[in-house]
Amino acid sequence: VIRARGGKFDFEDLLGAAGAGAKPAPPGAAPAGKVKFDVAGIQLKDGSFVYLDEGSGQRLELDDVLLRTGRIAEEVPGRLSLAAHVRGKKPMIDLKVQLDGTYRLGLAREEYALTGMTLGVQGAAAELTRIALTVTGDAHARLAKEALDADLVAKFDDTTVKAKLGMTGFSAPRYQLQADIDRIDLDRYLVAQKDAKPAPSAGPKVAVDVPVDLSALEGLRVDGKLSVGWMQLMGLKFSALEAELREFVIQSVSQTGGHL
Repeated sequence: VIRARGGKFDFEDLLGAAGAGAKPAPPGAAPAGKVKFDVAGIQLKDGSFVYLDEGSGQRLELDDVLLRTGRIAEEVPGRLSLAAHVRGKKPMIDLKVQLDGTYRLGLAREEYALTGMTLGVQGAAAELTRIALTVTGDAHARLAKEALDADLVAKFDDTTVKAKLGMTGFSAPRYQLQADIDRIDLDRYLVAQKDAKPAPSAGPKVAVDVPVDLSALEGLRVDGKLSVGWMQLMGLKFSALEAELREFVIQSVSQTGGHL
């Protein structure tokens, strides 16, 4: 899949051509009945996918894709297994991903579930190396009610995070978050390392403020609670931390500041 510099995808012409050839139903024709969706299963081995954004130079590759499903039908539970090697540039990504779980599709009710989920991620992304993350739990989508929720447990390094996530309303979403972190050493993940060797320079070092685009956060509405049993940051150690958000709204964001 290629996105051109102007923002157009390479498959858009195909979609347009298919839509142009569609003929309207003749007057008085009976409406088409609902299609019964029932698939015995899907198996995909050694699949690949490449996404290229010519404007930003971003490239994302999925190799060694392995997909196995059970029966796919209305209100019939099935097992899902998905594995892939994900590589990319801008940002740099080199991850191996494995997802297993049990799905249930409620097509008529527009409700979907993935339970008993286990997600494993290993590799490197951006400035983080030796990533070893495991996420377990359940996730549900109720599209007719415009609601998503998940009950997850994430483990990485010496940290365990128990989180309940939710979102209601698709046009103006409101997010719910309840997270409990037993212990975390943030110093381990700081990008600037004390022992990092500076790159050679021909001239004096000049400090430059790099603008960060936070416009995507405008209008974000969050209710939640965060508990941390133990945390280390910049050599300082904290314990029994709690933070609560009620009607937290980011009204506007600029390069120099913002308003809450």
